[in-house]
Amino acid sequence: MCHIYTNLAVHLEGDPFVTVTGTFTVPTLSGANRLSIWVGIGDTLEQDYVLGGGIVYNSTLQSFAAYWPGPVTDTSSTVPVANGNSITVTISTAAAGGTVTIENKTQNKKTTQSVSAPAGVEPEQLTALAANWFVQAYQKTPGELVQTPNYGTVSFTACSATTKSGKSVPISGAGRYEIQGTSGQVSTSHPVVRLQTYHS
Repeated sequence: MCHIYTNLAVHLEGDPFVTVTGTFTVPTLSGANRLSIWVGIGDTLEQDYVLGGGIVYNSTLQSFAAYWPGPVTDTSSTVPVANGNSITVTISTAAAGGTVTIENKTQNKKTTQSVSAPAGVEPEQLTALAANWFVQAYQKTPGELVQTPNYGTVSFTACSATTKSGKSVPISGAGRYEIQGTSGQVSTSHPVVRLQTYHS
């Protein structure tokens, strides 16, 4: 079981991820603050794009798939989400995109979305060397300082990250880092933690 407050990440050197998965229980959320819980590949180690999916809360709960900064696909009509539901997200990469599978195990609903990389992105820019499990507030306006709703503790279980060579990468023993905004302010009222693992 991998317990996180805000951000868990595993990083590789030279052996790209092809599949990443994780399961979490949707916490009881209320109020106007925003929260996202999701799994992704990318964004760091020379890939500024993230193939990912999961749930977002903004007064209501939605499920989604995306290849940021490309458009977001709202999958809520196929996979609705409610407080207390068990959600499994699996991300798989392909040459110029990938798939995002979101399964609501509580409601027995599942969807697999094929997602293309953002327009104009060259294949060599999709290094796929970082796998992420996120619990975070999210901005609507760049530079906005946002607060999360009270979500208690979120635990990702059955976490796995597999590389192109077939290696299953452990997330244990990773380093911890506090992430702050450029103003020096922590963007949530909870600890912001990133776990990183490097190996050849």
